[in-house]
Amino acid sequence: MMRLYKYVKLKAAVSILETQSVRLSNPSSFNDPFDCSYVFSEEDKKEVDKLLDGFAYFLLYKEIVKQSQGDSQRFPKTYIDKLKAFLDKYIDHLKQIPYFSTTHQMECEAICLLKFNPNLIRLIEENKRKLYTYIKDFFQKFQDNLLITCFSKRNDSTLMWSHYADSHKGVCLEYEISDDKVFLEVNYSTTKPIIFLSEVISHILALIILEKKIDPDTLLTSPFSKMINYLFTKEKDWGYEEEVRFICSDKANNKIHKDNEGYFLYEIGLPTKIYLGCNSVSTESIYEIANKFQIPVIKTIKSDKNYRIIPEGTEDFDLGVNLFHHESKVEEILSQMKDCLNKGLYFPAFLCSLLIPEICSNVTETNSDKKTKYVNWVDDFLNKAGKAKRNFYSDLTGEMIWKLREQIYLNGIMDGYLNTTTQGDIKIKLIASECADFNYFCARKEKDYLVLNVLSFCDQIDMVASSLVSKNKQNLS
Repeated sequence: MMRLYKYVKLKAAVSILETQSVRLSNPSSFNDPFDCSYVFSEEDKKEVDKLLDGFAYFLLYKEIVKQSQGDSQRFPKTYIDKLKAFLDKYIDHLKQIPYFSTTHQMECEAICLLKFNPNLIRLIEENKRKLYTYIKDFFQKFQDNLLITCFSKRNDSTLMWSHYADSHKGVCLEYEISDDKVFLEVNYSTTKPIIFLSEVISHILALIILEKKIDPDTLLTSPFSKMINYLFTKEKDWGYEEEVRFICSDKANNKIHKDNEGYFLYEIGLPTKIYLGCNSVSTESIYEIANKFQIPVIKTIKSDKNYRIIPEGTEDFDLGVNLFHHESKVEEILSQMKDCLNKGLYFPAFLCSLLIPEICSNVTETNSDKKTKYVNWVDDFLNKAGKAKRNFYSDLTGEMIWKLREQIYLNGIMDGYLNTTTQGDIKIKLIASECADFNYFCARKEKDYLVLNVLSFCDQIDMVASSLVSKNKQNLS
């Protein structure tokens, strides 16, 4: 799963929520004049010219064979038979490997023909001109049909809130995207990407010979996908956006449709969270739709401590932790945790959440104070989560979470950890004699277990850990 964010104005957010679709745009309308620009490889240009020469020869040979089928034969029959055999053999080769190339035999035949029939050079040049026009139109149609919608991997960019969300009066929508969808990260560079067209043109020429339909939309798929890296490359100054793009064409996806104003839309579904800008007002329509679909709405605020935009009530979640380059590990665990939650596997999700404090508290296997660091971090987390979310379970302690982790991961004790409802509640049962906090809880509540809502616990863990990852990435950059 990939968590992505889309910054939009308030009116656009209402439309997105109502249609469950996001607007697609052609790169020609983007705010970056260099977006989707590229340069050609000089060596590749030579290869393309060679391909077009060879294809012009091939067309000439076909025309000669075709004309020689009539009464007037300009060439000896033995030569025509030889030429036809060569064409048939080469076409059979293309059926197996659909990539055209200029062979030595093609060049030799052309030299011989032009030596005895210099007038044929005009036919060759005409074929090349037509082919150049066809290739140019083909790629222009591909460029014109391109549709892109942009997301970010972060929801706390002051600049993006300003640029795309109406100076913080708009909305940032959070989506959980499955990995099988075509969402690719943008690369940032100081130089324009170099594209190589020879392989693509080689395939196009083969399809022309085989008389197969050629659709520019296929450039978005293999074997052409590596050619389109320029669609995912931007100038380095835009790196703060951490952009992820969805790219398609107006015909390549059954989830694409037009709205009443003629804009193309992509049916993305509902967001998992809605963040309101710190300057947002008149948000009743957002809350109305969010309540209808049970989407959490989170108000953002300006941090009192630094230049950061944070979710309201999470100022205290700044636990001051340096992850020491373990950001990717935290993201991996969070992804697994959310995947389990989406599948209703609450206990495995909870097990994932127990690993987060171990990383975020800077615990390593060699730490002599491993337990102390883990317990202190969880106590701090529980205390601040309780302030931010009033219904967060108040009976948990760092000691209990540590003991639970120890029982499960070290001792393999699984008894008593059962899903009790479809809402994500699990029953926690510890060995009371080994955990004073749990022993006290049992005596006070007259129970030998406590029930914890995994959805709530994991949501708070996710919020804290994601914030730490984002902050550490900014510090590293």
